[in-house]
Amino acid sequence: MNAVDTIGLSRHIRWILTASCLLITNLAIADTPTEQDWQQLNSAIIDQQVIPGYQQLVNSTAQLAAATEQLCLQPDDQQLQLAQTRYRHAMTDWQSIKHINFGPVTLLMRNFALQYWPDKRNSGSSHLRDALADTSVQFDPEFFSHSPISVKGFPALERLLFSDTAPDSLSDMSAECRLAQGIAEYIHQTAVDIHSEWPNMRERMLGAGDNNYFDLHADAATLLMKSLAESPEALRDNKVLAPLGNSYDRVRWQRSESWRSEQSISNLRTNLAALHSLYSGTLPISVRELLVKADESALADTLEQHFIALRAQLDSIDEVKQNRLSETQYQQLLDVADGLKQLHTDLGTAMYLLNIQLGFNSRDGD
Repeated sequence: MNAVDTIGLSRHIRWILTASCLLITNLAIADTPTEQDWQQLNSAIIDQQVIPGYQQLVNSTAQLAAATEQLCLQPDDQQLQLAQTRYRHAMTDWQSIKHINFGPVTLLMRNFALQYWPDKRNSGSSHLRDALADTSVQFDPEFFSHSPISVKGFPALERLLFSDTAPDSLSDMSAECRLAQGIAEYIHQTAVDIHSEWPNMRERMLGAGDNNYFDLHADAATLLMKSLAESPEALRDNKVLAPLGNSYDRVRWQRSESWRSEQSISNLRTNLAALHSLYSGTLPISVRELLVKADESALADTLEQHFIALRAQLDSIDEVKQNRLSETQYQQLLDVADGLKQLHTDLGTAMYLLNIQLGFNSRDGD
């Protein structure tokens, strides 16, 4: 082969390589969600889930505050049961939205004020005793502006409403009763404040007006995707493995999230349903649809099946009564932990394929 042929062959090879690279690049660009995709998804999640979720929390906490106030006026078993029911409803609505771990809920540590948990040092118990020690204290907004976060939210109110001594301890406008009233009102007002601030947060995330602080819609989407991808690990570590301990004889169900109100398993169902909805429940676009568009239909379907299977597992577990976790329940929860681990792994893969850089895990240390 002469020099001219060699040069011609080299040019031809370079042309093929260049064309191949361009083709691969174009395919990658075609498969990766566009800025328009991310903006549309952000809008769908915020308008269909986030803002309505906080509105529902506003509604249920208003009913909780009213029921708790009425309980102080009529401290009998019937009114106590109503207040407890309202508590469970409000707690469920909080569990439906608490995975959105950014924005107004993190301002002034409202997320921790609403639910300081896990309380690994059991500081809530001592802080609650301190708050009740002075019976002349007014449990008003001024009190809560200076009080520890462990006496402001759902766990503290649960201690009071589900105490073995209730409703007697809540009679005659006792300190316990007035504190319960104050906490319920604080929870409601906090929900109102968070909800009222989300329209402005929405504008910033969607790039409307001059208030947006994201260079790309994908950057804004990263916050929502972190809420989806990081949550299964937090559920597994804090809500399942921590109370189970290393073996059945080391179970400490008092470490579970809502053991007093007996809704720890219910909370897990609610959490999972919220994440499932975040994954595939928005229209006209969803995370699942973005995976399909990226030619990752197999992974998209696998994730959908993970959610369905985990829900079936949780539905088969009875709520734990009187802190008596059976060996069957113990094994069932271990299976749930395994499922959450796989869900977390596969969601991480999905984020990588969608070119979402999760970075630092914002739930580390929860």
